[in-house]
Amino acid sequence: MNALLTPDQTAELLGISLRDLNALCRNGEIRFVRVTPRKRRFRRVDIEEYIERKLTPRKLDTPAPRYTFIPRKLTEEDKLTAKEHKKRLREEMRSWRQKSET
Repeated sequence: MNALLTPDQTAELLGISLRDLNALCRNGEIRFVRVTPRKRRFRRVDIEEYIERKLTPRKLDTPAPRYTFIPRKLTEEDKLTAKEHKKRLREEMRSWRQKSET
């Protein structure tokens, strides 16, 4: 039988923190052996299976997607300064209050 890995060894093998490893265990993403009610051990096979499940297929013949920035036209509200925007909001709130009082 293969030796069991400690949580520290497993986290180091995966390149993640113990906190992240505990979250993976809680979510059932990684199988583990419960040695005592508070101690967990991990089989190398289970860790390798987890890594295989997380591998994403890569298409070599297609280039990586490139995202281009498409600028949008500025609206009048976008052009307002902070003071003008605040003033407009105050006026709008004042009109709401007046409507609710009547």
